[in-house]
Amino acid sequence: MITVLRQYFSYFVANSRTFDVALDITMKVEKQPFFLLPVKGYLADLRILDSEGKEMIVLSDKEFEKYADISMSEIMELYVKKLKADLSEEYFGLFKEYRVVAVLFNRSENEDYYEKVRVTWTEKFENRVSDGPISECVQTSIYLPRYGFKHGATSAIYLSIRTSSKYSLKEPQLRDLRLRKIPDHRVILEDNRHKIYRFSDTPDPQLIEVIVKVGLPPTIKKWAQLGLTAAVAIPSFIIVMLVRFMELPEFGFEIMLSVVGFIAGLRVLIFRDLDLMRRWNNILFAAVIGCSSLLLVFILLSYCTEISECLNNIRTFKIG
Repeated sequence: MITVLRQYFSYFVANSRTFDVALDITMKVEKQPFFLLPVKGYLADLRILDSEGKEMIVLSDKEFEKYADISMSEIMELYVKKLKADLSEEYFGLFKEYRVVAVLFNRSENEDYYEKVRVTWTEKFENRVSDGPISECVQTSIYLPRYGFKHGATSAIYLSIRTSSKYSLKEPQLRDLRLRKIPDHRVILEDNRHKIYRFSDTPDPQLIEVIVKVGLPPTIKKWAQLGLTAAVAIPSFIIVMLVRFMELPEFGFEIMLSVVGFIAGLRVLIFRDLDLMRRWNNILFAAVIGCSSLLLVFILLSYCTEISECLNNIRTFKIG
Protein backbone atom coordinates (compact mmCIF):
# COMPACT_ATOMS: atom_id res chain seq x y z
CA MET A 1 0.00 0.00 0.00
CA ILE A 2 1.21 3.52 -0.87
CA THR A 3 0.13 6.59 1.10
CA VAL A 4 1.05 9.92 -0.48
CA LEU A 5 1.83 12.48 2.22
CA ARG A 6 3.04 15.50 0.26
CA GLN A 7 3.37 16.67 -3.34
CA TYR A 8 5.61 19.59 -4.31
CA PHE A 9 5.42 20.82 -7.92
CA SER A 10 8.27 23.04 -9.18
CA TYR A 11 8.16 24.82 -12.52
CA PHE A 12 11.27 26.63 -13.77
CA VAL A 13 11.25 28.80 -16.90
CA ALA A 14 14.72 28.91 -18.49
CA ASN A 15 13.60 30.09 -21.94
CA SER A 16 10.46 31.23 -23.72
CA ARG A 17 9.78 27.90 -25.46
CA THR A 18 10.08 25.21 -22.77
CA PHE A 19 10.05 24.89 -18.99
CA ASP A 20 11.41 22.25 -16.63
CA VAL A 21 9.07 20.52 -14.19
CA ALA A 22 9.98 18.64 -11.01
CA LEU A 23 7.50 16.79 -8.81
CA ASP A 24 8.65 15.73 -5.33
CA ILE A 25 6.40 13.07 -3.79
CA THR A 26 6.75 12.08 -0.14
CA MET A 27 5.07 8.73 0.50
CA LYS A 28 4.78 5.90 2.98
CA VAL A 29 5.51 2.49 1.47
CA GLU A 30 3.95 -0.58 3.07
CA LYS A 31 5.33 -3.81 1.61
CA GLN A 32 4.84 -2.94 -2.05
CA PRO A 33 7.60 -3.17 -4.69
CA PHE A 34 6.20 -0.50 -7.04
CA PHE A 35 3.91 2.52 -7.21
CA LEU A 36 1.58 3.79 -9.93
CA LEU A 37 2.16 7.23 -11.41
CA PRO A 38 -0.21 9.04 -13.83
CA VAL A 39 1.81 11.04 -16.38
CA LYS A 40 0.83 13.30 -19.26
CA GLY A 41 1.34 11.19 -22.34
CA TYR A 42 4.95 10.58 -23.34
CA LEU A 43 6.87 13.33 -21.60
CA ALA A 44 10.22 14.62 -22.80
CA ASP A 45 13.25 13.94 -20.57
CA LEU A 46 11.17 11.94 -18.06
CA ARG A 47 13.33 10.79 -15.13
CA ILE A 48 12.31 9.32 -11.78
CA LEU A 49 14.80 9.35 -8.90
CA ASP A 50 14.58 8.01 -5.35
CA SER A 51 15.76 9.80 -2.19
CA GLU A 52 19.35 8.62 -2.77
CA GLY A 53 19.43 10.03 -6.31
CA LYS A 54 19.26 6.61 -7.98
CA GLU A 55 17.17 6.39 -11.13
CA MET A 56 14.08 4.21 -10.76
CA ILE A 57 12.87 1.76 -13.37
CA VAL A 58 9.61 2.30 -15.24
CA LEU A 59 8.17 -1.16 -15.79
CA SER A 60 6.78 -2.24 -19.13
CA ASP A 61 3.16 -3.38 -19.15
CA LYS A 62 4.21 -7.03 -19.45
CA GLU A 63 6.76 -6.70 -16.66
CA PHE A 64 4.14 -5.03 -14.45
CA GLU A 65 1.92 -8.11 -14.65
CA LYS A 66 4.66 -10.13 -12.91
CA TYR A 67 4.24 -7.97 -9.79
CA ALA A 68 0.46 -7.54 -9.80
CA ASP A 69 -2.64 -9.65 -10.35
CA ILE A 70 -4.07 -7.04 -12.73
CA SER A 71 -3.01 -5.85 -16.17
CA MET A 72 -2.06 -2.26 -17.01
CA SER A 73 -5.01 -1.99 -19.40
CA GLU A 74 -7.33 -2.78 -16.48
CA ILE A 75 -5.52 -0.17 -14.37
CA MET A 76 -6.12 2.39 -17.12
CA GLU A 77 -9.80 1.48 -17.27
CA LEU A 78 -10.11 2.05 -13.52
CA TYR A 79 -8.20 5.34 -13.79
CA VAL A 80 -10.45 6.61 -16.60
CA LYS A 81 -13.55 5.50 -14.71
CA LYS A 82 -12.37 7.41 -11.64
CA LEU A 83 -11.71 10.55 -13.69
CA LYS A 84 -15.13 10.39 -15.32
CA ALA A 85 -16.78 10.06 -11.91
CA ASP A 86 -14.90 13.07 -10.52
CA LEU A 87 -14.86 15.36 -13.56
CA SER A 88 -17.47 16.66 -15.96
CA GLU A 89 -17.16 15.86 -19.66
CA GLU A 90 -15.93 19.42 -20.19
CA TYR A 91 -12.76 18.82 -18.15
CA PHE A 92 -12.32 15.09 -18.63
CA GLY A 93 -10.90 15.82 -22.07
CA LEU A 94 -7.89 17.48 -20.40
CA PHE A 95 -6.69 14.05 -19.24
CA LYS A 96 -7.37 11.97 -22.36
CA GLU A 97 -3.65 11.78 -23.13
CA TYR A 98 -2.68 10.73 -19.60
CA ARG A 99 -1.37 7.25 -18.97
CA VAL A 100 -0.42 5.27 -15.87
CA VAL A 101 3.09 3.88 -15.45
CA ALA A 102 4.39 1.48 -12.80
CA VAL A 103 7.66 2.51 -11.14
CA LEU A 104 9.78 -0.09 -9.35
CA PHE A 105 11.30 0.83 -5.96
CA ASN A 106 15.04 0.30 -5.59
CA ARG A 107 14.64 -1.11 -2.08
CA SER A 108 13.82 -4.79 -1.56
CA GLU A 109 13.20 -5.02 2.22
CA ASN A 110 9.73 -5.84 3.52
CA GLU A 111 9.58 -3.27 6.34
CA ASP A 112 7.41 -0.20 5.99
CA TYR A 113 9.39 2.96 5.25
CA TYR A 114 9.07 6.53 4.01
CA GLU A 115 10.36 7.43 0.57
CA LYS A 116 10.78 10.70 -1.32
CA VAL A 117 10.62 10.37 -5.10
CA ARG A 118 11.51 13.11 -7.61
CA VAL A 119 9.93 13.06 -11.08
CA THR A 120 11.35 15.48 -13.66
CA TRP A 121 10.39 16.24 -17.25
CA THR A 122 10.27 19.05 -19.81
CA GLU A 123 7.18 20.65 -21.34
CA LYS A 124 6.51 23.20 -24.07
CA PHE A 125 4.52 26.39 -23.61
CA GLU A 126 1.08 26.04 -25.13
CA ASN A 127 0.65 29.45 -26.72
CA ARG A 128 1.72 33.08 -26.69
CA VAL A 129 -0.39 36.20 -26.18
CA SER A 130 0.16 39.91 -26.67
CA ASP A 131 1.91 41.81 -23.89
CA GLY A 132 1.68 45.33 -25.26
CA PRO A 133 2.37 46.83 -28.69
CA ILE A 134 5.94 45.55 -29.08
CA SER A 135 6.25 42.41 -26.92
CA GLU A 136 4.56 39.07 -26.20
CA CYS A 137 4.34 36.67 -23.29
CA VAL A 138 4.06 32.87 -23.22
CA GLN A 139 1.26 31.09 -21.41
CA THR A 140 0.46 27.62 -20.13
CA SER A 141 -2.09 25.99 -17.83
CA ILE A 142 -1.03 23.77 -14.92
CA TYR A 143 -3.62 21.21 -13.75
CA LEU A 144 -3.45 19.76 -10.25
CA PRO A 145 -6.02 16.98 -9.63
CA ARG A 146 -6.59 15.78 -6.06
CA TYR A 147 -9.07 13.34 -4.53
CA GLY A 148 -9.86 14.97 -1.17
CA PHE A 149 -9.49 13.44 2.29
CA LYS A 150 -12.99 11.86 2.18
CA HIS A 151 -11.50 9.52 -0.43
CA GLY A 152 -8.43 8.70 1.64
CA ALA A 153 -6.03 11.25 0.09
CA THR A 154 -4.20 13.20 2.77
CA SER A 155 -1.43 14.81 0.74
CA ALA A 156 -0.76 18.53 0.81
CA ILE A 157 -0.01 20.20 -2.54
CA TYR A 158 2.66 22.87 -2.98
CA LEU A 159 3.33 24.73 -6.21
CA SER A 160 6.50 26.69 -6.96
CA ILE A 161 6.89 28.74 -10.16
CA ARG A 162 10.10 30.64 -10.89
CA THR A 163 11.96 32.14 -13.82
CA SER A 164 15.48 33.23 -14.69
CA SER A 165 16.44 36.91 -14.44
CA LYS A 166 15.55 37.38 -18.14
CA TYR A 167 11.80 37.04 -17.46
CA SER A 168 9.09 38.05 -15.02
CA LEU A 169 5.90 36.30 -13.90
CA LYS A 170 2.47 37.79 -14.36
CA GLU A 171 -0.03 37.24 -11.57
CA PRO A 172 -1.23 33.60 -12.00
CA GLN A 173 -4.93 32.89 -12.27
CA LEU A 174 -6.12 30.18 -9.84
CA ARG A 175 -9.40 28.30 -10.37
CA ASP A 176 -11.13 25.26 -8.97
CA LEU A 177 -12.71 23.94 -12.17
CA ARG A 178 -15.16 21.65 -10.37
CA LEU A 179 -16.57 24.32 -8.05
CA ARG A 180 -15.86 27.24 -10.43
CA LYS A 181 -14.21 29.43 -7.81
CA ILE A 182 -10.77 30.36 -6.51
CA PRO A 183 -9.44 27.40 -4.48
CA ASP A 184 -8.45 27.86 -0.85
CA HIS A 185 -4.73 28.47 -0.77
CA ARG A 186 -1.95 30.25 1.05
CA VAL A 187 0.65 32.46 -0.61
CA ILE A 188 4.03 31.47 0.81
CA LEU A 189 6.22 33.57 -1.51
CA GLU A 190 5.18 36.38 -3.85
CA ASP A 191 7.78 37.82 -6.20
CA ASN A 192 7.87 38.78 -9.88
CA ARG A 193 10.32 35.92 -10.51
CA HIS A 194 9.28 33.33 -7.90
CA LYS A 195 5.87 32.38 -6.49
CA ILE A 196 5.01 29.57 -4.06
CA TYR A 197 1.47 28.45 -3.11
CA ARG A 198 0.09 25.85 -0.73
CA PHE A 199 -3.38 24.52 -1.51
CA SER A 200 -5.52 23.71 1.50
CA ASP A 201 -6.85 20.22 2.10
CA THR A 202 -10.44 19.64 1.02
CA PRO A 203 -12.90 16.83 1.75
CA ASP A 204 -14.02 16.53 -1.90
CA PRO A 205 -12.10 16.02 -5.15
CA GLN A 206 -10.63 19.07 -6.85
CA LEU A 207 -9.22 20.02 -10.21
CA ILE A 208 -7.08 23.11 -9.74
CA GLU A 209 -6.07 25.12 -12.79
CA VAL A 210 -3.18 27.59 -12.57
CA ILE A 211 -2.76 29.80 -15.65
CA VAL A 212 0.85 30.99 -15.83
CA LYS A 213 2.05 33.86 -18.01
CA VAL A 214 5.73 34.69 -18.45
CA GLY A 215 6.93 37.88 -20.10
CA LEU A 216 9.80 40.30 -20.17
CA PRO A 217 10.59 42.53 -17.17
CA PRO A 218 9.11 46.07 -17.30
CA THR A 219 12.59 47.63 -17.49
CA ILE A 220 13.40 45.86 -20.75
CA LYS A 221 10.07 46.93 -22.27
CA LYS A 222 10.75 50.55 -21.26
CA TRP A 223 14.13 50.45 -22.98
CA ALA A 224 12.46 48.95 -26.05
CA GLN A 225 9.93 51.78 -26.08
CA LEU A 226 12.77 54.28 -25.78
CA GLY A 227 14.60 52.62 -28.69
CA LEU A 228 11.40 52.67 -30.76
CA THR A 229 10.87 56.35 -29.99
CA ALA A 230 14.46 57.20 -30.96
CA ALA A 231 14.23 55.15 -34.16
CA VAL A 232 11.05 56.93 -35.30
CA ALA A 233 11.17 60.44 -33.84
CA ILE A 234 14.76 61.49 -34.61
CA PRO A 235 14.85 60.47 -38.31
CA SER A 236 11.36 61.97 -38.77
CA PHE A 237 12.55 65.27 -37.29
CA ILE A 238 15.61 65.35 -39.56
CA ILE A 239 13.48 64.61 -42.64
CA VAL A 240 11.08 67.43 -41.71
CA MET A 241 14.00 69.83 -41.29
CA LEU A 242 15.46 68.71 -44.61
CA VAL A 243 12.17 69.24 -46.46
CA ARG A 244 11.50 72.56 -44.73
CA PHE A 245 14.87 74.24 -45.22
CA MET A 246 16.14 72.23 -48.24
CA GLU A 247 19.50 71.62 -46.61
CA LEU A 248 21.07 69.09 -44.31
CA PRO A 249 20.72 69.86 -40.57
CA GLU A 250 23.97 70.50 -38.79
CA PHE A 251 25.40 67.27 -37.35
CA GLY A 252 22.56 65.31 -39.02
CA PHE A 253 24.93 62.65 -40.28
CA GLU A 254 26.45 62.12 -36.82
CA ILE A 255 23.03 62.05 -35.14
CA MET A 256 21.80 59.31 -37.49
CA LEU A 257 24.91 57.24 -36.83
CA SER A 258 24.26 57.62 -33.08
CA VAL A 259 20.68 56.36 -33.50
CA VAL A 260 21.87 53.28 -35.39
CA GLY A 261 24.52 52.62 -32.73
CA PHE A 262 21.97 53.05 -29.92
CA ILE A 263 19.54 50.53 -31.45
CA ALA A 264 22.33 48.03 -32.13
CA GLY A 265 23.54 48.42 -28.54
CA LEU A 266 20.05 47.68 -27.20
CA ARG A 267 19.89 44.53 -29.31
CA VAL A 268 23.26 43.20 -28.14
CA LEU A 269 23.22 44.16 -24.45
CA ILE A 270 19.56 43.94 -23.36
CA PHE A 271 17.36 41.87 -25.66
CA ARG A 272 18.72 38.38 -25.10
CA ASP A 273 15.45 36.65 -25.99
CA LEU A 274 14.13 38.00 -29.26
CA ASP A 275 11.44 35.31 -29.37
CA LEU A 276 9.21 37.49 -27.16
CA MET A 277 10.33 40.68 -28.95
CA ARG A 278 9.66 39.67 -32.54
CA ARG A 279 7.60 42.78 -33.22
CA TRP A 280 10.31 45.01 -31.80
CA ASN A 281 12.89 43.07 -33.76
CA ASN A 282 11.02 43.71 -37.01
CA ILE A 283 10.79 47.38 -36.13
CA LEU A 284 14.50 47.33 -35.30
CA PHE A 285 15.39 46.05 -38.78
CA ALA A 286 13.03 48.53 -40.41
CA ALA A 287 14.52 51.37 -38.35
CA VAL A 288 18.12 50.40 -39.16
CA ILE A 289 17.30 50.05 -42.87
CA GLY A 290 15.45 53.37 -42.79
CA CYS A 291 18.26 55.16 -40.98
CA SER A 292 20.85 53.65 -43.30
CA SER A 293 18.82 54.76 -46.32
CA LEU A 294 18.55 58.24 -44.88
CA LEU A 295 22.31 58.31 -44.34
CA LEU A 296 22.78 57.30 -47.98
CA VAL A 297 20.52 60.17 -49.03
CA PHE A 298 22.61 62.54 -46.89
CA ILE A 299 25.77 61.33 -48.58
CA LEU A 300 24.27 61.72 -52.08
CA LEU A 301 22.95 65.18 -51.26
CA SER A 302 26.31 66.18 -49.86
CA TYR A 303 28.03 64.82 -52.95
CA CYS A 304 25.60 66.63 -55.26
CA THR A 305 26.09 69.86 -53.28
CA GLU A 306 29.87 69.59 -53.64
CA ILE A 307 29.56 68.97 -57.41
CA SER A 308 27.23 71.94 -57.73
CA GLU A 309 29.70 74.19 -55.88
CA CYS A 310 32.56 73.01 -58.09
CA LEU A 311 30.56 73.77 -61.25
CA ASN A 312 29.68 77.21 -59.94
CA ASN A 313 33.35 77.86 -59.18
CA ILE A 314 34.33 76.78 -62.69
CA ARG A 315 31.71 79.08 -64.25
CA THR A 316 32.85 81.98 -62.11
CA PHE A 317 36.51 81.37 -63.10
CA LYS A 318 35.62 81.31 -66.81
CA ILE A 319 33.59 84.50 -66.56
CA GLY A 320 36.40 86.20 -64.63
